[in-house]
Amino acid sequence: MNRKIFFILCFTFSILSFQDLKAQKMRHNKRQQDVLLCPIKYKRKLFTHSLGARIGEPWGLSYKLSYKQKIAAEVVAGVGFSGLFDPYLENQFYQQSFVEDLQSPKYLDHSGNIYALLTRIMYQGRISKDYTADWYAGIGFSFRRFETKYLYDYQTQEGVTSEPTSRNTEVTFRSPDIFAGFEYSHPKTPVSAFAEVGLFVNFGGADAAPDFQGGMGIRYTL
Repeated sequence: MNRKIFFILCFTFSILSFQDLKAQKMRHNKRQQDVLLCPIKYKRKLFTHSLGARIGEPWGLSYKLSYKQKIAAEVVAGVGFSGLFDPYLENQFYQQSFVEDLQSPKYLDHSGNIYALLTRIMYQGRISKDYTADWYAGIGFSFRRFETKYLYDYQTQEGVTSEPTSRNTEVTFRSPDIFAGFEYSHPKTPVSAFAEVGLFVNFGGADAAPDFQGGMGIRYTL
């Protein structure tokens, strides 16, 4: 009787061990298949560093740090297009301190450069089973500095309109933003392409501030 029980236990243990080995092999084969489909995704288990170029608003350099392909932080540094902020800069002319001393000032035009810095954090989700396509969404903060040359006129003490006058000044724009986009990673090379759109959250109540920003670009996984 004891011998039968012993054989039954041994047989049961053998079946369970075989099934466990089979499951481990299947998991190993699945991972090997995923690595073959998209080896770049498995280059690092925890952190992935990517550096690339972005075009849009703003355009410049993009650095992205991903954690387990789920959470990522990004910094974008570059320059912006003045057309998007023309109404904002026109409105800001009348907020400048030098305008307070003028009689009936009138904005005529402006020119200059826009420098932008974006910091953001995002969540990434998988679209395709081969790990090549992801969606992402997140929140961030946008900062822009305008080196602006205003052209304007005003009423003189004699009540005559002055000749067009110029004045150099600095204007800033700060706003939180939310954004969403898609990223495609090439399965055999450490290159990815992305496209996104964002919405400014204008808590400051800045008049004539833009609502949207967006861009696209490519990154290289370091």
